Amino acid sequence: MLYHIVIGLLAVVFSLTAAASRPQFYTAAVYDHAITFNTYKATNRSAALAIMSKNLDILEVQMTEAKLQGADIFVFPEYGLYGSLDGRASASMFSEFIPEPSIVTPYCPSLNSSIPAGPEVLYRLSSLARANQMYLAVNMADQQPCLGKHFYCPSNGHYQYNTEVVFNRKGCLIAKYHKRNLFEVEKLMWDVPEVEYSYFDTEFGRFGLMVCFDAVFKEPAITLVEDYGVTDVIFSTAWMNVYPHYLSVAYHSGWARNLGVNFLASNIHYPKGRLVGSGIYGPEGVIEFVFNTTKQFGTLLVAEVPVVQKLEAFAEHSESRVSVQLPFQNKTFSLEIFGDLFTFTALTGLSGNVALSHGEVHCNLDFTRTSTADEYALGAFDGMHTLEGEYYFEICLLVRCTDNYTDCNTLVTNETVTEFTFFSLFGSMQTQYVFPEVVTPDTNFTTDWIFTKEGRENKITGKNKMISSAVLMGRNFDKDPFRRQLTINEIALTIFDDEPGTTPAAGAQHRIDICLLFYGVILLLAIQKRIIY
Repeated sequence: MLYHIVIGLLAVVFSLTAAASRPQFYTAAVYDHAITFNTYKATNRSAALAIMSKNLDILEVQMTEAKLQGADIFVFPEYGLYGSLDGRASASMFSEFIPEPSIVTPYCPSLNSSIPAGPEVLYRLSSLARANQMYLAVNMADQQPCLGKHFYCPSNGHYQYNTEVVFNRKGCLIAKYHKRNLFEVEKLMWDVPEVEYSYFDTEFGRFGLMVCFDAVFKEPAITLVEDYGVTDVIFSTAWMNVYPHYLSVAYHSGWARNLGVNFLASNIHYPKGRLVGSGIYGPEGVIEFVFNTTKQFGTLLVAEVPVVQKLEAFAEHSESRVSVQLPFQNKTFSLEIFGDLFTFTALTGLSGNVALSHGEVHCNLDFTRTSTADEYALGAFDGMHTLEGEYYFEICLLVRCTDNYTDCNTLVTNETVTEFTFFSLFGSMQTQYVFPEVVTPDTNFTTDWIFTKEGRENKITGKNKMISSAVLMGRNFDKDPFRRQLTINEIALTIFDDEPGTTPAAGAQHRIDICLLFYGVILLLAIQKRIIY
């Protein structure tokens, strides 16, 4: 008995000592990258390397500056090495074989005395991590050979993936992740992998990897936090902003707040394409950010990040239905936002309590304001989003409208005179995954408001604030349709009915490439027409 008591006390002492020895903060750096493009001019590997070298030179300069500011970890954006691609052949020129990380036999290419032919980019990244003594996360293209166990092989003889890699302070590869959730146009370039749960441990937390569109879905993002104990997220992205509920800084910081993690988001800076907004976020909201739609140069963000003390996995809430008694619902109108038909009701008077329901989403707004000169409305949506994929939204939002309430999805960045001396946006939904967002007319995302949640009930509360939008952005993963993502070669086999394990004929493959390229152009045109920044 005494033996067990002593062992138990020693375990407690050891645990407390370990906790005391852990740092309370670490320093993170993310880069909002104004990319060097010219991708379409690359017709061979040498040309591709020349383009990537220009972006790697920028990365080197920024890492040197980050080191001077004491950075422990550095994140570079999705497509940050090469920019846009125009098909599978183009992506292949920018790809390298990336080995699996191994503790037993570490892959540390910068320890070689000369630059090897083939993994030139891996060598450069390894060298930068080692020279600056920091963790480095970069998005690149992975090329993997076909193995006998595979049912089919793509027409160019290998698989290629949109991939996140991480090197440690010694320049050794410690993590690799193949992006699972591809945006529709990306399927022209990349194969779809099985779901991967990739993470790595540091002295200041467990970091999980996800890329761009992954943040919209449950796998692997939510599971990394709930089941694998991830406390910090590495997020490389090429995020195209959609107002009012998909602005980069607002959505990503809301994701961090709901899941209780640190979130390091590095985005491409390309205002012409609505790709702006990078930041460092934590469980309490925004720590550091940049969101600039006018400047043409990149921005380095460096901030001290509190270490998340995560003792257990994300707690699962009760699945019971929520029944809420709300005030009388005012007269409503409907408007389309990002392809979804929202129900709205206009705010009237200097103060009030407004209720609105759509399906099983129940919204309520309690407010006082200084003026009625600006048009504001409470909106709700409960349904399947279908514009560029299928996934289920549950949303409550307060938004500024224009043109006599005919436009509620244009970000108005000036001429706002109304100040909300108090506002409380409440949402009762059927999902626990609700990401809070508040956007001001000057796009300052500083977290000077309160987010609370209890079960399926969520609330944003603030005061003395000018508002463009306040959003409770819910994602109901249980209502998402089954997503069977086909690779390009699987599509080819389906269309042309080739025998399993064979490569489509050259003529057939050419027709497939033309069809897919045409489909991608049509999709992009549709998005350009229907999304308003």
